[in-house]
Amino acid sequence: MNGGGGNDTLNGGSGKDTLTGGTGSDFFVYAALEDQGDILEDFDTSQDKVVMTALFTALGYSGLNPIADGYLRFLAVGSTTQIQIDPNGLTGGANFVTLATLNATAPGGLGLGANVVFKP
Repeated sequence: MNGGGGNDTLNGGSGKDTLTGGTGSDFFVYAALEDQGDILEDFDTSQDKVVMTALFTALGYSGLNPIADGYLRFLAVGSTTQIQIDPNGLTGGANFVTLATLNATAPGGLGLGANVVFKP
């Protein structure tokens, strides 16, 4: 899926997709764990956002920091970063699944509320 120029909202839906936002400020939206496995080709940490508001609502998460609460982590894998979700947080052990892989993006470039949104 290619957003092209301008500001876009991309939602690949269920299953693995390759998403390219193109130029502009783009929102990559995730509503369910079934949306996992996407590759974000051109995520720009200064403009784009990964929006997981509906996903965290579906998980029943109401906390303030999903990283500290064990629901979310950013994992460096070579020159990419995987955004991983554990649907039960600190309960029941680490059961992380890779929601999206961001090409040419370092974990340090991602920030809650800045370019990773989990609350409305």
